[in-house]
Amino acid sequence: MLRSTMLYRTALTIDCTNTEQQPDIFTTVRGRAASWLDSKGHGAEALGSSGQHRLDASTTLDVVGSYNPDGEEVGLRLQFIEQHAQRWTTTLTALGPDADRTGLVAISLECHTNGSVPPSGPPRVIRELVAALPVIDGLAPDADGGRAPVTRLTSSPNHIGVDDVDDLLEVLTHQDRRRPVIVAARPHQNSTDWTWRTDKTWDGAAGFASLYLLTDQAAVTAFRREIGSHHWVAPGSVRTYLPEVDPAWPADGYRHRFLSYQRMTDRRDEAWRHIAAGVQDHTLDSPLPERLASLVLLNTNPAPIPSPKQDDQAPTPLVPVEATSEISRLTGMVSARDEEIDRQQRAQLSLQQHLNDANAKLTTSEANADSELAEHLDSLTLLDRANQEINRLRVLLMARGAGNEAFDQPETDDSPPRTFEEVLDRIASLPGVVFTGDRSRTLSLDDTDTRKVPGWARKAWLALQSLSSYAEISTSEGFSGGYLQFCLRSPRGAVVISANTVAMVESDQTLNQWANERVLPVPPQVHPEGKILMEAHIRLDVRGSISPRIYFYDDTTGPSRKILVGLIARHLTNTKT
Repeated sequence: MLRSTMLYRTALTIDCTNTEQQPDIFTTVRGRAASWLDSKGHGAEALGSSGQHRLDASTTLDVVGSYNPDGEEVGLRLQFIEQHAQRWTTTLTALGPDADRTGLVAISLECHTNGSVPPSGPPRVIRELVAALPVIDGLAPDADGGRAPVTRLTSSPNHIGVDDVDDLLEVLTHQDRRRPVIVAARPHQNSTDWTWRTDKTWDGAAGFASLYLLTDQAAVTAFRREIGSHHWVAPGSVRTYLPEVDPAWPADGYRHRFLSYQRMTDRRDEAWRHIAAGVQDHTLDSPLPERLASLVLLNTNPAPIPSPKQDDQAPTPLVPVEATSEISRLTGMVSARDEEIDRQQRAQLSLQQHLNDANAKLTTSEANADSELAEHLDSLTLLDRANQEINRLRVLLMARGAGNEAFDQPETDDSPPRTFEEVLDRIASLPGVVFTGDRSRTLSLDDTDTRKVPGWARKAWLALQSLSSYAEISTSEGFSGGYLQFCLRSPRGAVVISANTVAMVESDQTLNQWANERVLPVPPQVHPEGKILMEAHIRLDVRGSISPRIYFYDDTTGPSRKILVGLIARHLTNTKT
């Protein structure tokens, strides 16, 4: 039995928001497909009519065109099948603009074989379609009230000079970006090996990632200044940025793989090939857009075919009884065949939906694994700092003749809380924090996911200790900055948490729609109405429907001189809910 392997798959989103220059998706797809067929020695005549066409003894082309009642083309599928030692299936699917004014073009390459799959590159038609159509990754509101692409997918890299660095940073950190971004930095000196390898990388990554090139040293320097030393791209290096880049979180830099100039130019090192392969795999593992996942495309005529008019005076032909019986039998067979096709299509749709759901879960699991690895590395960094501080204090104690005290480990029952009830019971012991929220909303967390509650409670307690530490240092010693800067700078003796879990503001869209959920209780001395908008929050989890948050208000320079915690509960409504 032949085993099927999907080698490449990408779904290109086409920007149709520009009413003055509407892309002709179907004409472009047919034109590029014709060029592609011509390169394989086949004519393009078959593209003009629906149905299955045999191009030669081992090659077929299946064309499905779908039209609405007005004769407007709304869907097209071209499936090119080559039967050699293996069966190779290349499928192009195009859909016209939807309500969001975006079209779709999907391309896939599948191999059916009994043995190992031979090496093969992505179909050339992918790169040609990217060059011919306005392919985008994400649409976001712009300043004029419309919507603009987050980034464009191109067949060659976008050049980034020093004045374009802010635009690149916005692309990397934009929450609506779904595809990887490959950024290369031009080396100090010209290298034919580096140029050849990066050119091959651009070719292989076209249609799977957006591509950028930092053109000179000034751009490299500006980019490092803006994104930080943990996420930058050194001259001659190439880095792949996954979605949800967080420059404020040093450990997040580990998620975004890079190759140095030395490895990019070492002829014995083939790791550069994994740059394009990595973004191809990322796209292959990502779920299909819903429009494609639920698509059943059937042939329909572009316009109704009028029935020929019969002469009223022409005699009605007599049909023999035997012919009538045969017609009935054939009609029944056709009806049964139509029912079978319909059943197969429903089964295919169900299987495709299951596959899409599985891919979505896999993508989420991989993203969670990356996030957990970064959190683990961040925790190890904090632990290493704590151990260094302990060792420094031990050296000072021993120098003063208190060696026994330096290594004394007193017994303590002060174990971390395992429930939110314990957290609330202990919060009064923190001198820099006052809880002003609704206890019942916090206690309800203990009745949610029993497997995760102990971890959430422990994280919440550490976060509250950190907030108290910030309040104490800010009001006694002084600290030039807010709580996020406090976690990033880690003053001596401070209790800090990962800055990645801290958000000091909400998005404008969230506040425009759900600001009232974030108006939380405070003492009247802080605000005469007894409530205030709290945007700053700490994420105790980023996965699942509960994902608890701690919302707080920094009043260290106000009348209470403390951190006011207005909510510890499941996450509030936002644009991703």
